[in-house]
Amino acid sequence: IRTTQKLRVVHRKHQLLRIDMETPASKEVLATKLADFRKALPGCDAVLLSDYGKGGLAHIATMIREGRKAGKHVLVDPKGDDYSRYKGATLVTPNLAELREVVGRWDSEKDLARRAQQLREKLGLDGLLLTRGEDGMTLFRRGRVLHRRAAARGGRHRGQPARIGADRGLRRDRSARARPDRVAARCGQRAGG
Repeated sequence: IRTTQKLRVVHRKHQLLRIDMETPASKEVLATKLADFRKALPGCDAVLLSDYGKGGLAHIATMIREGRKAGKHVLVDPKGDDYSRYKGATLVTPNLAELREVVGRWDSEKDLARRAQQLREKLGLDGLLLTRGEDGMTLFRRGRVLHRRAAARGGRHRGQPARIGADRGLRRDRSARARPDRVAARCGQRAGG
């Protein structure tokens, strides 16, 4: 797979413009990557899928289904407005703008909770973890909502505390009983430090 080529236009040490050139992956390459996924799946504790909307996860619904069938937690960092692709995942982690694109604008926290829970139920998710930047994150599960404020500690990963936190937490707690929603909520606020 060819990665994005980036052309930077620089004048006197200042970048004026960046042009990204991309080539969509062929069906053959995507089929090879799906085969690689299937081969690696038995050795994984969890499946983390980050959708950049570039076509590399054309088989994401199959990957989610096969990951869950294999007893793995499947966490998805979504992209775009078609979340039907993520049906059956364990946890989806949109930010505010991404969720708004899918469920529309809300006028209160109660309305937000209603919309997030409806989406979670419609997709058959165990949880939906809404990242709120400096306001922390909110986890929506069946019948309950858990909010954690952000705990700024500096560090190089300030932009994505929940996703990095979930990854770090899953690496620390590899037990079969580890619940990724708790891991993400517990570790996301520590990710920056």
